[in-house]
Amino acid sequence: MLSKLRKVSVIDGIGTEEPNLPTSAKLPTSRDVLRTFFFHMRNTHEVRHGARTAVSMVYKVWQTMKVPCVQEIRAIEKVEKLYHEYRALFKNTPKNPNLKPGYVEKLDMLFDISKKDAVAYLEGQILNAKAPAEKKGWEEEKLFLLDQQGPRLFVIGGVDVLMRAKDVKRAEAEKRKIERLLEWDARRKKEEERRRAAGERVESDVSEFSDSCPDDSPVKPKRGRKDVVSPELVEALDAAKVSNTQVTKIIAAAMASTSGTPVNETNLNKTTVSGGPLGRKDLVVSLSDKNKSQDRLAIIVTGVNTAQVLGTPVEPDASAVEAKKAVVEHLERWKLGSKVKALSFDTTSANSGCRGGAALLISLHFGREMLWLPCRHHVFERVLEVVFHTVMGPSTGPEPTLFKELQRAWASLDKTRFCTYKDFAASRAALGPCADGIVKFAISHIEVGQPRDDYLELLEVSILFLGGFPPKGIRFHPPGPIHSARWMAKAIYTIKMTLLRRQLRLEPGVANGLLKVAAFVVRKSHAPRRYLLFLKRLIQYEKVNKPIAKAAQSRFLNHLWYLSEESMGFAVFDEELSDQERQQIAENILHKEGDDDPPKKRSLHLSDLPDMCLSDLATTHTKNFFIMLGLKYDFLDKPVREWSDQEDYRRAREIVMNLKVVNDQGERGVKLMNDYNGVITKKEDHFQDLLVNVHAHRQSVPNVKKETLIKKYDK
Repeated sequence: MLSKLRKVSVIDGIGTEEPNLPTSAKLPTSRDVLRTFFFHMRNTHEVRHGARTAVSMVYKVWQTMKVPCVQEIRAIEKVEKLYHEYRALFKNTPKNPNLKPGYVEKLDMLFDISKKDAVAYLEGQILNAKAPAEKKGWEEEKLFLLDQQGPRLFVIGGVDVLMRAKDVKRAEAEKRKIERLLEWDARRKKEEERRRAAGERVESDVSEFSDSCPDDSPVKPKRGRKDVVSPELVEALDAAKVSNTQVTKIIAAAMASTSGTPVNETNLNKTTVSGGPLGRKDLVVSLSDKNKSQDRLAIIVTGVNTAQVLGTPVEPDASAVEAKKAVVEHLERWKLGSKVKALSFDTTSANSGCRGGAALLISLHFGREMLWLPCRHHVFERVLEVVFHTVMGPSTGPEPTLFKELQRAWASLDKTRFCTYKDFAASRAALGPCADGIVKFAISHIEVGQPRDDYLELLEVSILFLGGFPPKGIRFHPPGPIHSARWMAKAIYTIKMTLLRRQLRLEPGVANGLLKVAAFVVRKSHAPRRYLLFLKRLIQYEKVNKPIAKAAQSRFLNHLWYLSEESMGFAVFDEELSDQERQQIAENILHKEGDDDPPKKRSLHLSDLPDMCLSDLATTHTKNFFIMLGLKYDFLDKPVREWSDQEDYRRAREIVMNLKVVNDQGERGVKLMNDYNGVITKKEDHFQDLLVNVHAHRQSVPNVKKETLIKKYDK
C-alpha cells in the first residue's frame, strides 16, 4: 500500500505524506488531512495518534473563522472512518487499489467539521447583528463556509491579510508612543541634572527642597504611615452597610478606646477606608454610574468549597451577546478563562439557546466544549408554573392576588388549628399510600441541613400537611415575598393556605384547586434527582389527576437537559443506583455508539419510557463529560465494587459532587446587588469592589459563632 522512499512515502491514490497541512488560503480537504494523518500514524503505528494530530491542525485552521465546530472526538472518528474506507479498497487488489471515482471526488472535498446547524447559526447571527460592519462580517463567514463546502473558489487570505495589517499598524503606533515617553523622560532627567548643577531649585527633589527651607518657616507635618485599615476590617464594615464616613469615625473611636494610638500617626482617612489597600480594582469592570432600574448580571465562579463574585455589570439590553461579552471580560480579567469547565444558568432562551444562546457563545469564544448545567430548580419552577395555571388559571400579574388574602389575614389566624391531607377524601386517595415515605424523606433532608430558609420551610409545611411532626416542632413562618420570580413561592403559599383553609374566606373552587396543587407538590418532593424516574412518576400520576399530569409532562419534556448523552456522566457517581446498573452504564460509555452530534438536551417520547433504564441513555459520547471536566475515567474498566479504591474515582466524585446544578449562587448574587445598590456608594467601580468584598466576607464569616470568629481573626 505504501511505496516507501528514502525520506518520504507516497500513498497510492492519496499523494505524498506531509507533516503539516498545506499552507493554502483554503480550508483543508479530506486528501490534505489523510496525507498528514499517514505521516504521523507511520511514526507511532497508532491510528488514534495520527488522527488526533491531524485533527488538532485542522482545528487551528478553522479557528480563523467563527463557525461552530463539532467536538474533537467526532472529527477524530471522521478521520479514522476515511482511513478504514481507504484500507477497504485493498482487500482484493493490494497492489493496485480500485479508487472509485466517487471516492476520489470525496477526497478532494472539504474535510467538514462544522456542526449540522452551522449555517442556521450564522443566519441567526446575521439577523441579530446591530452594526452594518458586524452584519457584513457574519455574511462573509456564511458565504465562505458554503463556498468551501461546494466549489471552493474563495480564500481566507483577503480577510486575514487585512486584519494582520491592522495589527501591525496598531503595534507600530504603540511602539512609537513608548519611544516618545522614554525620550520625554530622558529630557526631563537631563534638565533636572542641569538645574541641580546650577544650584537651582527642583520641586520634584524633596531633599533639596527641605534643605532650602529657612528654620523659622512653617513645616507641614508628616503624614502618618501606620496602617490600621485591614482588608478583613473593611469587609466586615462593608457587610454591615456602613458608609466610608461612618467607618472612619468608628475606627478612630475604637483606636482611642482600646489601643490609644494617636490618629495623626496612622493613615486613617476616607481614601484608605474606601478600598484602596485591598488592591482589587483591577479585577472588576469599571462602568459609568447607573440608576437602580437597570438590569444587572451576576457573574459568580464556584469550585470545590469555594465561591467568588467576579462582578455585577449592567446589561444594556439583556441579550445573549451582551451576557457573553460581560462573562468573557470578567473571566479574562480574573485570568480564569482557561479554568472554566462548566456553565450554570437559568433555562431562558437567551442563556440556553442552541444557536445563539450565551452559553454557546461563551464556549465558542474559548474554543472548547463546556458542560452545561441548567438550574434544576428553574426547570421545576416551569413545571410548577404550568400545573398552577392548569388548576387555578393564569395569573394577572407578578404577584397573585389569591396569596394576598393569606397576608391580610395572617395576624388573626390561629396557627394551632390546621388541616392535613386526611381531612379531605380527594387527598386521602392521592397521598395515603405514600405519605409516610414522603415524611421520612423530608425529615432526613431537614436533619442533613438546608442551605436556604425557603427549602427548610417547604419541607416543614409538607410534613405538617402529611400529618407528620417536623424535627424543630410545629411552626409557621410569616408570609414572605410572593413575587413569581421566587420559584418556591407558589408551592409554600399553596400548602400554607391549604393547611389554614378553614379559617380563610376561600371560594369552594379555589380551595379545591389549592388542594390539588398541594397534593402534587408534596408528592413530587419525594421524587429523586434522576429525571427519568420523575418522568415515569408523572405518567403514574395520571391515575390521580390526569390534567395536572399531562400539563407537567408536556412542560418537563422540554427540559430534559440532564438526560443527554453528556450528562449521563452524573449517573456514574450516583451511589443510590444498584451496582448492576452502574456497571451497565460504564459498559455503554466504553462501547455503545451514540449519535454523530448529540444535542445538549435530549428528546424523548412518553411511549418509550415504561421500559427505559438509565443505562440505555449512556453512550460513548458520555466520555465528553469526563473530558470537559478534565477527569480520568480509567476506573470504568473495573468492577463497580472496586471503584471506591481508585484514586481517580474518588477525585472525580469529589469534583462532580461539588458541581452546582442549581443556580442558588446566582440568586444570592442578585439579592446581594439589591441589598447594597446605592447604600454605601453610587460610584460604579466602588460598587463593584463593595460586592466583591461583602461576598468574600460572607464566605469567610458565615455566622457569628465563637469558633468561627476565632478561626477568622485569631492568627
